[in-house]
Amino acid sequence: MLILNNKSSKMKYKLKKKEKKLSNLIDKLVDSPYGEEFGTGNRIRQIVKIVANAYYENPERLRRYFNHQDPLMVGIATSAYHFLTGDIKPIQSREYGGLGAIVYDSEEGLKFGRNQLKFARLSGTALKASINSGAALQYSFNSGESLKDSNNSRDALRSSKNFAQALQCSSNSGGALVESINFEDSLRWSLNSDEALTHSINLDNSLHYSTNKNDALVYSLNKGKALKYSTNSGNALLRSRNLYDALQKSTNR
Repeated sequence: MLILNNKSSKMKYKLKKKEKKLSNLIDKLVDSPYGEEFGTGNRIRQIVKIVANAYYENPERLRRYFNHQDPLMVGIATSAYHFLTGDIKPIQSREYGGLGAIVYDSEEGLKFGRNQLKFARLSGTALKASINSGAALQYSFNSGESLKDSNNSRDALRSSKNFAQALQCSSNSGGALVESINFEDSLRWSLNSDEALTHSINLDNSLHYSTNKNDALVYSLNKGKALKYSTNSGNALLRSRNLYDALQKSTNR
C-alpha cells in the first residue's frame, strides 16, 4: 500500500498484499457504472486524503509511485502529492494524473488531454483559462471560479457537476459536458456547440446569456431560469425539455 514503508521481507510482502488490495478497490471504484450518484468521487477523494496524511512529513517519498505499473495508483499518488505540495506538474504528465485530486488554485492556461483529473474536486480559481480535451475532468465536481474562461472539447467534463461561477465564459464543443448537471451561475456567458451539454441537466441561472448552436443541449432538461437571455440556433434545443421559465427572454432561431 502507498501508506506503509518497511524494509524487512515480511513487511514487504504485507506491503505488496495491501497495495494490491488498494489497487483493486480503486479499479472497482473508477469502473463503477454509477459514478457520483453513489458517492464514488467522495470515496476516491477520501483515499487521496488518507494517503496524503500518511506522507505528510515527507511527501517526496510519494514520487516512487509515479511510475507504478497500475496507472490508477499513479493517479492517487500524484493527487496526494499535489495535496501536500501544490505541484500540479506530475498530474499533467500522467495518464490518470490527478485521480480524485482536490485543487483549490493553479496557474492559468494549463492543458489536460488524457484521463487526468477524473473525480477531481475543483474550487477557487483552479484551472482558469485551461484547455481540456480527451476524457479529462470526467465526473469532476467544480465550484468557485474554477474553469472560468476554459476551452473544453471531446469528452472532457462528461458527467461533471458544476456550481457557483464555474465554467463562466467557457467555450465547450464536441462531447464536452455531456450528461453534466449545472447549478447556480455556472456556464453563464458560455459558448456551446456541436454536441456539448447533450443530455445535461441545467438548473437555477446556469447558461444565462449563453450562446448555443449546432446540436448543443439536445435531449437536455432545463429548469428554473436556466437559459434566460440565451441565444440558441440550429438544432441547439432539439428534443430538449424546458420547464417553468427556462427560456425566458431567450432568442431562438
